Amino acid sequence: TSIKALSTSDFILHIFPENIAKAGANGKIFGSVNTIQLAEAIKQQFRFEIDRKKIDIEGDSIKQLGEYKATVSLYKGIKAIINFEVVAE
Repeated sequence: TSIKALSTSDFILHIFPENIAKAGANGKIFGSVNTIQLAEAIKQQFRFEIDRKKIDIEGDSIKQLGEYKATVSLYKGIKAIINFEVVAE
């Protein structure tokens, strides 16, 4: 329902998940971080499941360490922006 989506949106605004990736000395990731890894990081760190298909990472996949944003579609017309960080393993 839309009420549940709004409370989920409020929750998402207050989390800051970290994705751990193997990276070289220059900060470039071996491979990339995508919606699958982000959804899994949220599940492991906050015990909260988000369908990876509802996550849209700006630029689709990430190949560098750093801070990023993604949009999560929660319900018709309700979206939340999640900030996350990719750190070296």
